[in-house]
Amino acid sequence: MSTTCLLCSEYSNSLRRRSVCKQDPSCLAAMPRNYQPKNILTTDRTNLEKAFNHRIETGCSIRTACTLFGVKPSTLGDAFTRSIKESDGRTFVPKHQNIRKVFSDAQELFIEEYSIKIARMFYGLPTRAFRRMVLKYAEAVDSPAIPDVWRREGMATRDWYYAYMFRHPKLALKAPEGMSLARAIAFNRVNVEVFFKAYVEAIERHSFMPARIFNLDESGLSTVMKPCKVVCERGRPVASQVARERGNHMTFVGIVNAAGHGFPPVFIIARKKMNGDFQRGTTPGTTVLLQTKGWMDHERFVQTLEHLHKVSYSSVENKILLIMDNAECHMSIHAVEYAIQHGIVIVTLPPHTTAKLQPLDVSVFGPFKSVLRSIQDDFKLSNPHVAITEHMLPEMACKAWDKVCNVTNITNGFRATGIFPVNRNIFPDDVFAGAEVTEQAPPDDDDDLPQTLAAKEEKKRRSEEKKREKKREQVARQAAKRSEPDEASSSDEEAVDNPALCDDSSEYSDEFAEEIEHDENHLR
Repeated sequence: MSTTCLLCSEYSNSLRRRSVCKQDPSCLAAMPRNYQPKNILTTDRTNLEKAFNHRIETGCSIRTACTLFGVKPSTLGDAFTRSIKESDGRTFVPKHQNIRKVFSDAQELFIEEYSIKIARMFYGLPTRAFRRMVLKYAEAVDSPAIPDVWRREGMATRDWYYAYMFRHPKLALKAPEGMSLARAIAFNRVNVEVFFKAYVEAIERHSFMPARIFNLDESGLSTVMKPCKVVCERGRPVASQVARERGNHMTFVGIVNAAGHGFPPVFIIARKKMNGDFQRGTTPGTTVLLQTKGWMDHERFVQTLEHLHKVSYSSVENKILLIMDNAECHMSIHAVEYAIQHGIVIVTLPPHTTAKLQPLDVSVFGPFKSVLRSIQDDFKLSNPHVAITEHMLPEMACKAWDKVCNVTNITNGFRATGIFPVNRNIFPDDVFAGAEVTEQAPPDDDDDLPQTLAAKEEKKRRSEEKKREKKREQVARQAAKRSEPDEASSSDEEAVDNPALCDDSSEYSDEFAEEIEHDENHLR
């Protein structure tokens, strides 16, 4: 079917054209994706139902009910006729629109829930895979209105896909973030329960207050970070000026407690000699450490614990609880000894769970990086020919840290992880959906375990029987050799070298005889 616009004389194919007419958006040449059938109801269904129920309750005339609710008399009369034919005449029956729908509302809702569930399990479907899945589902439910074009293309059409996404605003097309399999399956309910068990045990043993519960974590900083978003022309790429393509790296160590307080940070810079410019403009109490590559290691972590001891005033009599990840650089005998001597009780997080269980990762480091990028962008705009160096980065990072380390951000992180206040059930079941693909269901019946043990015992018994059978055959062959008369001379010669072979009362024969008798009694 093709039409010609009467205003702009533009010819268009109504099955393919998706643009709007240049002269008039309501032009016949414009074919919208959300097609509205001609027989759709023009009367508000709510008002029609109210007019119907009002006439039933009060017994007024049709015209009176139509005047009150703004409904046409013919429409309300058709509603009563339809109610008499399809019901008891007193129940409102909506008019069925002559629209061939591929799926019912319940089936479309099932597709929405299924798409959300598999996306949470890290198996989200791209657009074309989603359209193919829709066709398979339509065939599985024996939909009577599957279009022929779906079968020809092997998937649902783009028009149906866009209309479905419009009807279900809860769904959206997003680019997923990459996540390793180890991280996907590590965050499960078992690991979370193990952490909370150790954490609650430490809380109950030492009666820690919120101000004595600390969280420590590292994050990487660079002199060239990701630029902030800018306002620009739609549909065209935009770039941001940087001093160099790749910046210099350093490690930032943040420390907060459950009471909502942030403490001076620790910087680990890739240098061999200390320079006073590193601490210029930093927060009082900030510690700067040097390492060849700017990374955290065993020695630098002990020095970080010394910094924590200074800012928290920990002691054996006034202990603190430190929650951190179990990175290899944190696990050293010197760090453990220092923590014990200075009253630092350490509880480590399970591997690959810091994104959900670490307060700093949940609510502090994200705003911190955003503010730091803004500070760097402002500096580049004010000083376009000056590059940001390692000497400037600690000062900028301290400004961003002081700005985001407020009570609201920090306490929200501890609350969202369930650490304080303690909430073991803070995470709903759908958060653990990524680990469901690796979980194995327990046995359906307790009898399965005894059956498995019985099978193992049976296999072991058969193996022992084979060993005993070989021993019997060996003893029988030796006895046959001793009983042959024509080989007496050779037997005598062997007897000189090994008398046990010709002596029936030797320890060798007695040993085999006792073993055979023991095996026979065991079999009985």
